[in-house]
Amino acid sequence: MKILPKGLVLRVRRGERLLDSLHRHGIPLPAPCGGKGLCGKCLVKVVQGTLSEVTPIERKRLGGLLSMGWRLACQTRVLDDAVIEILPLRAKILEWGFRVDMPLDPIIRHVRVKISSASLMLHDLGQLNADLKNATVSLSSLRKISLLRENCREVDMVMDLEAREAIDVEEDKGAIYAISVDLGTTTVVASLLDIRKGTREAVLSAYNKQLRVGEDVISRIEYIMRKGDRGLIELRALLVDTVNNLIRSLLEIKNLAPRDIKAVAMAGNTVMSLIMLGVSPTSLGVAPFNSPIIGPYVVKARRLGIIAHEEAYSYLMPILGGYVGGDVAADIIASGIMERKCALLIDLGTNGELVLKKGEKLYVTSCAAGPAFEGVGISCGMRAEEGAIERLWIEEGQLRYFTIGNIPPRGLCGSALIDLLASLRRLGIIDSRGVIKSELPGVEFIDGEKCFVVIRGSVSGTGHDILLRQSDIRKLQLAKAAIRAACELLMRKAKVSAEDLEVLYVAGAFGTYMDPENAIDIGLIPRVDPSKVTFIGNGSLMGCELFLLSSKARELMKALIKRVRHLNLHLESEYTDLFIKMLKIEPLDVL
Repeated sequence: MKILPKGLVLRVRRGERLLDSLHRHGIPLPAPCGGKGLCGKCLVKVVQGTLSEVTPIERKRLGGLLSMGWRLACQTRVLDDAVIEILPLRAKILEWGFRVDMPLDPIIRHVRVKISSASLMLHDLGQLNADLKNATVSLSSLRKISLLRENCREVDMVMDLEAREAIDVEEDKGAIYAISVDLGTTTVVASLLDIRKGTREAVLSAYNKQLRVGEDVISRIEYIMRKGDRGLIELRALLVDTVNNLIRSLLEIKNLAPRDIKAVAMAGNTVMSLIMLGVSPTSLGVAPFNSPIIGPYVVKARRLGIIAHEEAYSYLMPILGGYVGGDVAADIIASGIMERKCALLIDLGTNGELVLKKGEKLYVTSCAAGPAFEGVGISCGMRAEEGAIERLWIEEGQLRYFTIGNIPPRGLCGSALIDLLASLRRLGIIDSRGVIKSELPGVEFIDGEKCFVVIRGSVSGTGHDILLRQSDIRKLQLAKAAIRAACELLMRKAKVSAEDLEVLYVAGAFGTYMDPENAIDIGLIPRVDPSKVTFIGNGSLMGCELFLLSSKARELMKALIKRVRHLNLHLESEYTDLFIKMLKIEPLDVL
């Protein structure tokens, strides 16, 4: 089978699902629903060849696109030689982020050590600097020193201050590089730092190769439950491969070698962190949804298979409890919320994670919001890729919009879905219950269901009407109610009102591009002055960078576990009642 536009030629098994064939060869075709035909995202175009008959699911999902040669890879089987075309994945991935200023005191430092005529005593490092007391010397460093002994009386040791270990010996005190990684469920972002200067040298991103088994963390857990150890090994290999491909590309940009990377810091949600470590996350798939690990984890990068210096350490940011993972710990450090008396931080995504700071306490929780606001399972929804409507507003009584890539619209991503709900509410097309009102402009009955026609097929990028169905609104209501009810529960526990909040921090790709007034208007976030809403972007990546660059950040990270109170929503009787009340699409106050 030949794959366009790259011209790859693959050997595939006759009768095998096209999606399975592509994934088996490492081609990252998205399948958010896990290949069940529910999302319609695994589109391929058949240029020539013999494939299986069109299925009823394809007829429902694709309509007129079938006549243009488009098929769903999860519904199509290869019966003979074929040529297919795959749309290139050009997504708007969040690589930037805000991080507070902290004193530069990097995790790696060159330390000058004198060598006695007899030998290097390991405790000499402690005598040199009290901060390095009880430090150790790596085996590779000792081997280098033994080779230098005859001609050298002093050496520059590359010291990992956090691990208290000399990981290398260098004659030339040049730049020291480290890697920061955001282990996202959908996308992985990595940056290259010159930690002596405190500068970011390059940043790159890619889709997480685990997407082939599903869009969210639940799909990853279910996959491991079905496949057992083999499934865990497979998903870990896909994650490591994603990270290493980014590191290779970063090294090429600066013409560096793996040995130049002296430290790695990574942050991900609880499931991604556990998979990276090769620890089963299946305990998170059943009540009471506990993580087998709480806190940070430090291990040599080579033990994880991560490209770096052979003695470099890899630092995973601390899991704070349940589904509240290292990405939230990194958000906390990057945002500066610890400097506030009272503030709320929301990391919006498939797994919504929340932090409420009041005084010296940190209340944290997570909620299963689902992927609706990422476009999954929504008729008009899609990820933030080319052709996605990113922003939508009312002008002279009409809906106006712009798309990513400035091309005809193919669907709406999360930020535009919020805009759409708020706009339809203001136009009176939906009420506070989310019900589409009949006999209004743009409202039609399609397949027995009330729908609002967002974009007519004559101007869309698909040739079909882009619709918001009544069932879509229900899914969006469930997602926003989960997040908002979790907010309310934290605020109740801490006895905090919206007026008490100094800042409402919003992290994550979806949250970064949303309009705060529209988010307030549909009841997604508390009713605060929109000027108090601060977007921190990819706080996960920024928090990792601060960990590598500043001892203050490292001390704050260590202190988090002692200050956190984790609320398990599964055990909170109030949550269900709050959830039901928060289904309304209107501005909502603390109850």
